[in-house]
Amino acid sequence: MEKTKIKEEVRELWKLCFPEDTEEFMDLYFSLRYTDDINSCIISDDRVVSALQRIPYPMKYMDKVINTSYISGACTHPDYRSGGLMRRLLAEAHRRMYADGILLSSLIPASHSLKDYYSKSGYIECYQQSVELLTGSEQPVDNYNISLIINKIDLCITPDKAISGFYYQQLSTGKACILHTPRDLFVVMSDHKLSGGDMWVGEAAESGKIEALAFTVIDTDGRLIIKELVCSSLNICNEMIRLLCRHYQVLQAEVVIFPYSVCKETDKACVLDFGMARVINVLQMLSVYSSYLFGDRNDNTSGINPDALETLYLISGDTSVSRESDKLFIEVYGDDAIDSNNGYYVISPAGCEKTDCASFLKAGHICADLKSSYIRLSISQLGQLLLKDFRPYMNMMLN
Repeated sequence: MEKTKIKEEVRELWKLCFPEDTEEFMDLYFSLRYTDDINSCIISDDRVVSALQRIPYPMKYMDKVINTSYISGACTHPDYRSGGLMRRLLAEAHRRMYADGILLSSLIPASHSLKDYYSKSGYIECYQQSVELLTGSEQPVDNYNISLIINKIDLCITPDKAISGFYYQQLSTGKACILHTPRDLFVVMSDHKLSGGDMWVGEAAESGKIEALAFTVIDTDGRLIIKELVCSSLNICNEMIRLLCRHYQVLQAEVVIFPYSVCKETDKACVLDFGMARVINVLQMLSVYSSYLFGDRNDNTSGINPDALETLYLISGDTSVSRESDKLFIEVYGDDAIDSNNGYYVISPAGCEKTDCASFLKAGHICADLKSSYIRLSISQLGQLLLKDFRPYMNMMLN
């Protein structure tokens, strides 16, 4: 089937499976987001019956920026459901991601029941969002140290480098955070416009330097929702909320709190499960993770990071791993889609390498003088180990 025909049929399938989406949204998605290269589909009876898109996103993970994919538009024609097509399509998509150098896949389940479905393909719940109701007039602001001006941004115009750069930089302060590139930010803005929302920047009155960015919308009940808020300081954050409440003439705002932000959530925040992730390239993910596993020691001694070790105990149920170990041997199993992920890995302060079974068993069990520990993890458990300690975050995903 020709690519143009496939795109048309994917759109028709989307329309059938997601009837709540408007023609305007689909025009945006299929003009700015969809490409032939990122589309995965199954054709049967000379038509597209199942499809999804693998949207590329950079992600700040530890001290690196890694390549990830976001699963979007996953759907199957009602007449072809319950036949395993989506499971098969996901596996094919995961293999394509692996070949394309992708390390991690993310998605947002459309319903609670789909969480169990995606978990069977190796996905784990890890992304969360903290939502808190904040009163603008009660935000503490040191007026002697701040003078902030808020400006509404035209959502129809490509944002300038100062705006996109500030947003990217603030998101990059996270330990595990999906990043929005300048091009992607324009797509986010276009989608936000369709939702009737506004985008604001807060600038220092004297220098004009951008200190804050916010996406806002008034819901059907007249409540102010701040869907994203990133700021350079806590004082700026509080002032931004106060100014936005004043502009919209409301007392309170429901704010999605960026977990690595200077604007910290309180014990009144509502923490919601938001998305799932799956490891695509075990070797490369473990190589990045090794710096955390054997780092962050405050006592100048060698061995495994105690926080990482506690997480390892919790996930595996195996407490035999020693804190003094200078190597960790992991057997990964259960990846039915990417067989090369299954196998034996040796992690040390120098990084990670994959080894064969004989070498693995010899190093881990026969050499008694080698300080090492062995653990066995499924592909899902490995995802928990790699992400649990870092509170992964993604937002503004056109979901």
